[in-house]
Amino acid sequence: MNINCQNLMSHLGWHCRYLEQHDALYVSSPVRLPNGSPFDFYITQEGEHYHLTDDGLTLFQLRGLGYPLSDGRTIRGIANIAEAVGLTLDDSGEVVGMARLDQLPMLGQRMQLFSSRILDWEREHFSSSDSDLSLADEVERLMRGKAPDQPIVIAPKVRLTTGDEVTFMFKWGNQYVDAIAPATQATSSRMRKALQVMRDQQAELQSLYIVDDRINPELATHEVSLLGQVASAIRLSDFDRHYQPRIAA
Repeated sequence: MNINCQNLMSHLGWHCRYLEQHDALYVSSPVRLPNGSPFDFYITQEGEHYHLTDDGLTLFQLRGLGYPLSDGRTIRGIANIAEAVGLTLDDSGEVVGMARLDQLPMLGQRMQLFSSRILDWEREHFSSSDSDLSLADEVERLMRGKAPDQPIVIAPKVRLTTGDEVTFMFKWGNQYVDAIAPATQATSSRMRKALQVMRDQQAELQSLYIVDDRINPELATHEVSLLGQVASAIRLSDFDRHYQPRIAA
């Protein structure tokens, strides 16, 4: 046969080679960011453990896509994703993990989950036309003006009873808030999220979806009507002028 496991992994997009000068394995996954960059990571052995690091490459690639990594919201969102799969975003900006020698497959699975979830996260922000988080900044400003004493949590995670996790842009008091541009892909992703929560009979989440209508009010109105079929939704201008927050006790 002209095919073998090494060729198959290569054709599937996996690449792995030993770096003698660093005594480490370099692994490149098939998951790609929109600019074509793969999720690369390194594995070394120290004593009775394997150590994994992305050498800061994930944050470097996201910075190249326009994400403001000086913004605590972005960093917290990435850190939440890493934590959810058993990895850590350390203070130097590296995604790291550790496992015993007999748990190497688990370490690889964690990195695979991390890369796929980061890609979903990036798509959600990119589809919202808010990679620079300007819409998020505006919504946060309005929320603080409406209820200065209400606590705001950035990128909160919610674990459903099904075991699935959903992430929102904010938790505002007891309410979970997402803000999106009036784009079909953005609306579709939020409708899927809303339906996930609806199907979880034990989840009692107060959620609100805010659609940016500053540029295209008619399109925003249309997207609000779609989102409104499965969740509470409002245009940004209406949120600004009319919305009264639910004050947490």
